[in-house]
Amino acid sequence: MNIFNKIRIILSLIVIFLTISCSNNRYTPDEDSLSKSELNIPRGSLFISGTIISIEKEKLSKDLNSPCSKVPCWALVKVDSIFGSGKQSPSLQLNDSIKVHFVFTLSKTTEDLIPNLSRKLSGLKENDKFKGNIKVLASYSKKNNFEKNSYSIDFYETY
Repeated sequence: MNIFNKIRIILSLIVIFLTISCSNNRYTPDEDSLSKSELNIPRGSLFISGTIISIEKEKLSKDLNSPCSKVPCWALVKVDSIFGSGKQSPSLQLNDSIKVHFVFTLSKTTEDLIPNLSRKLSGLKENDKFKGNIKVLASYSKKNNFEKNSYSIDFYETY
């Protein structure tokens, strides 16, 4: 066996070894132990923890088919932590107060309120803390033509 065949066999074995060792069967830690770069955050979203400052009880939807016509869906939220962001995500700072629309309401989800929702939510009240992905919903004007965003969140976890 000449030297070139030996080198070819050694290189083939190295390629096979690298291919096997780089497989996708890796341990995936839970969210709490992930670094910011390892979180899987959707484009345009921020993964935050927040505290409910106040709930807008009078801002109910006019769409009678919406659960937001029966129970509150809007709250003023204080940003406690920003764990990470997706590409093209909004810019927020710690302790910012933001208006957030809770897609599945601030109430405990029930079959009567939101039929066929596979993941039930515990509901939130003032001073409750939660974490989840938020994204920009819309912009609105404040005094002096200062533009501010409102945000949206679907699923969240309380802690």
